[in-house]
This record gives sequence, structure tokens and C-alpha cells, in this order.
Amino acid sequence: MSCATWCAGRSAACNGALPGEGFADGAFTETRLRSVLQGPLDYAVLHVGTHFSLRAGNVLRSFLVLGDGSHLTLDTLSALHFSGLDLVTLSGCQTGLGGAVGEDGREVEGLSAIVQRAGARQVIASLWQVEDRSTAALMRRMYEALVGTHGDGALALRQAQLSILDQSAAGTRPYSHPFYWAGFTASTR
Repeated sequence: MSCATWCAGRSAACNGALPGEGFADGAFTETRLRSVLQGPLDYAVLHVGTHFSLRAGNVLRSFLVLGDGSHLTLDTLSALHFSGLDLVTLSGCQTGLGGAVGEDGREVEGLSAIVQRAGARQVIASLWQVEDRSTAALMRRMYEALVGTHGDGALALRQAQLSILDQSAAGTRPYSHPFYWAGFTASTR
């Protein structure tokens, strides 16, 4: 199993637990994302670690932040194809949220729903604003567990969450509060 990693900001998550390429900061662009999603794919996992904002009222106001600071709107993201990917992890804040209502009264799909509808078999995404350090540790453990679960993202996520919950440092359990480990959800089509 190999991985293409897309990271924005100052993230150490680009040094992943799976072999693959990482594109951080200015290298994480719309052009690069579009080119890597054009088949045939030579990897099964795509990790996108950047900020996301879901705003009610208009899909054009909901966006994923790219490494160069530009935004990809939900409208633009919905035109991309994620088919051929076994797992897409969206580790940025609130990537699993949906339910905003558009100006016409219809529900606005969230990023994770769009990615899954566009072909990804499994999507892991966050339900709230997650903390950087615990998320990095959770993601590393999840990818380490992914190999042993034969690509089952939900099971790997569960194992990583239990591991983070029980982690101890200097006699304390710094990530025992659900805020640090429970913000991620897995969906499978």
C-alpha cells in the first residue's frame, strides 16, 4: 500500500508511516492535486492535511486551503475524481461536517461526502477543530495500523484512537479527553 500525501502549512505529517510522496506548502497546488488525481493511480491512499471551512449559504464560500494560500471551493472540489483511491484521509479541521444550508434552502454537502461520492472507497474526516499534535500522532498510528487491518480504514482509525486514549507521558494521559481522539469518523461506500 502506498500513499500520496498532500500537506499544507508547517506539518511534520508529510513524513508518513506509509511510503509515498509528500507535497507541502507551496507544492500543494490545485494543478498538482488535479494531476495526481488523473489516472491511472499508482497509490491507494491520499492524505490531505490542510484547513477546511464549511460556511452556510453558498458552496462558493466553503473551501479547502491550498499550500500557496489559495482556496478550492466545494463547487470546484465536486468536479474532481477520487475514483481508484481506497482511502482518502482529510485530517484538517471540520472536513467531515456537512449540513450547511444553501441560499436556495438545499443542504450543502460536506467535503468528505463529496470526496466519497466522487469515487473514494473510504474517507476519514474530522467533525470539529482538531489539535495538531494529537492529530499527527493519531494519523501516524492509524497508518501504521492500516497495514495490519488489510486496508480497513475504520478499524485502523479505531485502533489508533484506542492507542491515543491510552498513551501516557510523565505519568499522565495527555490525550485521554475525547477532544483529542474522537473527532475523526470513517465512512465507506
